[in-house]
Amino acid sequence: MTESLMLFTIGPVSFFINGSRKMRDLYSGSFLLAYITRQTATYLKDQFKIEPQFPRKEQELHIPNRIIAKVPYQDEACLTSIGNELEHYAQEKFREIWKAILDNKGIEESAEMSAQIQQVIEIYWCFEKIAPENDEGDTYGRLIKKMNSIKELRCFQQSNEAAKRKCSLYPGWNAIFYQSDKEEFAPAFFDKEKAVRIDALSDLKDGEMISAFAFMKRALHELELIGYEQEITSVTNTLTQYAVEKSSLTEVEKQNISKEVALFDQKGSSQILLDMQNGQPLDEYLIEFHKSAKDIYRTFIMGNIRIPTYYAFIKFDGDSFGDIYKRISEEKQSILSGQISEFSQKVKTVITGYHGHCVFSGGEDFLGFVPVSELFPALKELRTVFQDTTSPPMAGMQLTFSAGIAIAHIMEPLDDVLNKTMEMEQYAKENNKDSLAIYIIKRSGEQLKWRAKFGDKESTIVSIENALAICKSESIYSLITRLSTLLIKLKAYEKPNKEEIVKTLILQAVDTVPNLNNREGVITFLQEGYQLSKGSVEEYCKFLQVISFLAKEGMQ
Repeated sequence: MTESLMLFTIGPVSFFINGSRKMRDLYSGSFLLAYITRQTATYLKDQFKIEPQFPRKEQELHIPNRIIAKVPYQDEACLTSIGNELEHYAQEKFREIWKAILDNKGIEESAEMSAQIQQVIEIYWCFEKIAPENDEGDTYGRLIKKMNSIKELRCFQQSNEAAKRKCSLYPGWNAIFYQSDKEEFAPAFFDKEKAVRIDALSDLKDGEMISAFAFMKRALHELELIGYEQEITSVTNTLTQYAVEKSSLTEVEKQNISKEVALFDQKGSSQILLDMQNGQPLDEYLIEFHKSAKDIYRTFIMGNIRIPTYYAFIKFDGDSFGDIYKRISEEKQSILSGQISEFSQKVKTVITGYHGHCVFSGGEDFLGFVPVSELFPALKELRTVFQDTTSPPMAGMQLTFSAGIAIAHIMEPLDDVLNKTMEMEQYAKENNKDSLAIYIIKRSGEQLKWRAKFGDKESTIVSIENALAICKSESIYSLITRLSTLLIKLKAYEKPNKEEIVKTLILQAVDTVPNLNNREGVITFLQEGYQLSKGSVEEYCKFLQVISFLAKEGMQ
């Protein structure tokens, strides 16, 4: 029987995950894509008796936003009918979820809400005939090329909304839902006649005004859909819980405080302890939390416990996997898909083990965050698990991934941090792939950027960990500042013996610091940093600044 290969995608991915103020917004957007894709894959199997090649298991919680399946080729009308029916099913599933949220809140849908929701989801599908000579790899390549052509020709919808107050997360839409502790709340350009007031502070903060889709993501957790992880918490709560876990308190004390901290987070007051740490008043928090917060913070002071104020967002993606699939047979595609699927299921366990949260893990893609002090151990284990779980489908082929990392202050807008993380992933891939790229957003506004290859056996991560350990034990921040100042002057000179000059400057800088316990270790870390920077003085200066920041402020 002649067959065709089908590719079905749901998106746009960036739109679903962007527009996020809270970590739950980000997770909900990612979950929606995976959930609808999973339901559609199940429908394909049940309705048409077609087993998807990808995702391999519909019940997996985290899957990418695409379905690949081999279907019986009959005629264009038949294939079009299958594509249209799957598209209709996915769209209806999306609307069912939206309707369930409104019903759960007792809200009647307005024309404005409906119009916004209809503009959210984009679905594309196409088929490519499999030639009799069994060229599955070539077929996959043609299928991807066809899909890219379709997306390039997609139509854009023009919004016909009146000029009113815009959504704070999706400024292309008017705000419909709002929260306020004031009875008379009507800021300029806000269409109060069509607005819906939400009383729960856990849904919206005071004064927040958002669109229908932003509200859909914010309230999704209340439906308790299969696979939705209710334990997804705020970054502040995660870092607070991490500080408690790493403290010298007794296990009983840790458990009791952890419960109270979790309750703060559930009631929209996750930052109460952090504000106390920063000397801020508690006026904006519920009175019922004041006493318990003060009691816990007193314990923090006595136990010398500080909440970390920086965290690391990580996004990685497999390198050139699309090209790899084009080059291998259907059998090898199936084997590789199974390995990648197995890896994606292990990622959450790894990240959780380092006190972080997995927002999305599907295929060779991952998005999540960890405390900064756990970043490099987590990255190293992820790389190890990836290599142990996958095997190259062809001789001479290497499977790798590149990682983008944004390290930001806890008060930095989440959307900005996410955008920088995605930007760094691309920046890492531009470094001939198999690389990591780090972007640091300081609270002061200063920003640092650096990238490098992972290296054999994660040698770059090992070098960074060694450098951080030496910096913290030797307190050589002034040495790094002094060396950086000298190197900046060297950048302007193009000399053939620049490497020897750098080595000399390193030795001179080290000799200015008395009583070093590990002089040779300091020299080694400084010289390895230059090697990691591929002989670029500019990149080396960035490396030194990144290490200095992480050791001094990021590794709390």
